[in-house]
Amino acid sequence: MRTALLLVLLASPAWALTSSARLLTADDGAVLAGPEQQPPASAQALTPRAAPLHWVTQFGMGAAAAVVGVPLSLYLGQWLGSLSNNLIGAAVPTLLVIGLLPPALVTLATWFAGNWNQSGTYRWWPAFIATTLVNAGMLVAAGYLGVSVGVLARVIVYTLIQAVVLPGTATAVMRVWPLKEPAVVTSSNAFAPTTFYAPVAGWSF
Repeated sequence: MRTALLLVLLASPAWALTSSARLLTADDGAVLAGPEQQPPASAQALTPRAAPLHWVTQFGMGAAAAVVGVPLSLYLGQWLGSLSNNLIGAAVPTLLVIGLLPPALVTLATWFAGNWNQSGTYRWWPAFIATTLVNAGMLVAAGYLGVSVGVLARVIVYTLIQAVVLPGTATAVMRVWPLKEPAVVTSSNAFAPTTFYAPVAGWSF
């Protein structure tokens, strides 16, 4: 009798341990796991986004497009104008090329750079309209100042001026009137708090 009672007493702790082990679920194990095994809730809830390109890079892309597009439009416009003996037939394609090609290329380059890391941040049409108007004014001024494709030095000076004015206009319009404010990530460490600046309002065009 004493031997049986002793066996019961010795078996009780073992039974309690095995019962506790059965009751311990996978969720409990996750809770009891160390902090190094569980990333913070903020790291799980938020996915870091790449920072938007700096405005200098956006402006530089537009300037590079202007350096190519402005002289290309002048010489291409002259060539198109020489294909017809009709005054209107020669003037219309020339004006379309020199009036629309540079602002289109510059706006496309600045828009592409601005939306490189965060798609849909900047809009195309307001900047294109603004650069087209500015380019028209520059063409009028160039006509009064005697800019001609036959004088290479004047074409170079005119191109350099346009490489500042057109991308400056496009970048300014996009930055002042974005489609949505870019989300800026102040920390991208997966195990550190991550802060986002998210837009609270926006306009569409």
